[in-house]
This record gives sequence, C-alpha cells and structure tokens, in this order.
Amino acid sequence: MKELNEMTPYEAYVENVKILKKNRNVLKKLFNTVLLTNNQDEIKLLTIEYAMLYSTYAEASFHKLIFTPDKLSDNYIKSILKVRAKVKNRKEKKGEEFASAIETQWNKFFEICLNKLKNDANKGEIANREKQIRTIFDNYISDKIHVRNKIAHGQWVVALTNDGTKVNHEIDINNKIEDFVRIDISFNVFDKFEHILEDLLKSPRTFFNQFYKNIEELNDYIIKTKDWKLETKIIKLKETVYRKKYLESKEAEIQKTKTKDATH
Repeated sequence: MKELNEMTPYEAYVENVKILKKNRNVLKKLFNTVLLTNNQDEIKLLTIEYAMLYSTYAEASFHKLIFTPDKLSDNYIKSILKVRAKVKNRKEKKGEEFASAIETQWNKFFEICLNKLKNDANKGEIANREKQIRTIFDNYISDKIHVRNKIAHGQWVVALTNDGTKVNHEIDINNKIEDFVRIDISFNVFDKFEHILEDLLKSPRTFFNQFYKNIEELNDYIIKTKDWKLETKIIKLKETVYRKKYLESKEAEIQKTKTKDATH
C-alpha cells in the first residue's frame, strides 16, 4: 500500500473496499459459529453489523467508481459529490420528503453516465436500460441506505424522524433489517450490479454488448435466491456439522480397528 500522502482518492477507496471485503468474510465465519449456539442476542448483533457493513461497502464501492481514473471529469465528480450538501439543506427545511444524500448522488451518477451515451438514434434504448438500472437500485440498494442511516444514528430498535425530534411510527426497524442470509444475498446482487456500472463507466461498447446478458444473470440470481432465508441456512449448517461429526466418528472407528488389528 502506498504512503497516505501519495494516494489518490481512487486508490484510497480501493484499499477501503479491500478491507471491507475481508471483514465480510470474518463476519460470515463468526455468524456461522454463533448460529450453532442459537444465541439470539449475538445473532441480532452480528446481523445489524452485517447490515452496516453492507451499506458501508456499497458506499465505498460507489465512490471508487466515481474516482475511477480518466473516466469522469473533475467537474462531473464535483457535481455528484456536491449533491450531499444541497440535499442536507433541503431536508433540514422540509423533513422526510427528500432522498438521502448518498441516494441522490447515485442518481446523479446514473444521469451523467447515461447522458454521455445518449443521442437521437439510441435515446429510446438508453431510456430502457436506465429504467432497468434504476429498478435494481430502488429495489435492492436504495432502501438499505435508509436503514443504514437509522442504525448509524443509534436507532437500533425505535426509528425517529430525520430531524430526530419525533418517533417515526411508519418505520419498524426490526422489520426493516433483513436476516443475515438476505443481507448476504444483497452483497452478491450489489457486486453484479456494480459490474454493469463499471461497463457503463469504463467501456460503453461492452455496456451496449453485454448489458442484457448481465441483467439477465442478475435477475436469474435474484429469482434463484428469492426464497433463501436464515431458517434454510440453519438447517443446512446443522446438516453440514452433523455430517462432519459423523464422518469424523467413522474415521475414528476405522483408525481404532486398524490399531487393534496391528496389535494382534
């Protein structure tokens, strides 16, 4: 890793994403261990931490995209990042009606990248692709940004309004935080989604040629995993553990028999 004073923002986010991926694997191993003990307090804590890690990972990966060398001009980058302050000021005045800053930055990024490709001949095709990109974002990423903001501000059980002055009766934090398996699926959905955006940003030709193939693969994965949940994982994990213990016991019996035969 370079010295900090020599790093570009892109290189910094590359390092941040790398450590977040490593920590994801650490949390998954911890969770599998805790799951076998059925300690509900520990399961809930690790689930909340995993939800936070997912949102942090998505945000760091997004900023890595923005700062990809030689792809977006400084003016474009500034126009995306400036959205944060503008949205915060508007939210302070009008409360809940505006999207979070990071969510609006994503939308600005989509707008800039797609407009760079748009012309009179392909504007209908670009509009169709934009619709599919925004649908994936709205359904699988945007809502988790809001949950992350609530958790980050200490609202682990009861949600408050954005200005923190009233209880938000419309949001049930416990229902908003998905189980560990669903969050893990979100990681995989995001990675596939990010791959599509990398094509959009780095290689318009690849984006045009591979878009529907990549979207189909992403949608296939979403359909395949739509019924996956924590209860399923518990059953499979226990089956794996029991199978391992059974094989170990059989191996011990074989070794014991071999030792006994060798002594006669």
